[in-house]
Amino acid sequence: MYKLFIGGTPLQTTKQDLMDHFRAFGSIASVIIVTDRKSRRPVGYAFINCSDYTTADKILQQRYHHILGRMVEVNLQCKNSKEKAIATETKKKRKIYVSNLAASTTSAQLAQYFSYYGPVANAYIIFDKHTGLSKSTSLLI
Repeated sequence: MYKLFIGGTPLQTTKQDLMDHFRAFGSIASVIIVTDRKSRRPVGYAFINCSDYTTADKILQQRYHHILGRMVEVNLQCKNSKEKAIATETKKKRKIYVSNLAASTTSAQLAQYFSYYGPVANAYIIFDKHTGLSKSTSLLI
């Protein structure tokens, strides 16, 4: 059983919403929506248990998923330091740092260009917080 953390879920998300979305990747054994102990209201994250490695791997290849119109982040749930190290290495392989961009380059242009090589979840242009101008660098996820 492979347990995945789903962060940033809309508060109105149901188990069925998550099951319907992630079944497209393979077999899902169960869904757990985390709720506040007192109010019993959802707190914005959930866990899914994948029946096999192939399903979990397919889901993790696309780090960000859209559920009920909101982008949520999916990570492997880690129980010990060895699992955390493996998950961290996997995350590092998903990010690309790009420098020496033209000042006029937009996030949409970057995403379009790099989508030729594979799916791009987000393309961020990095701006100077004081001047608001582009630092001519970007981070692709």
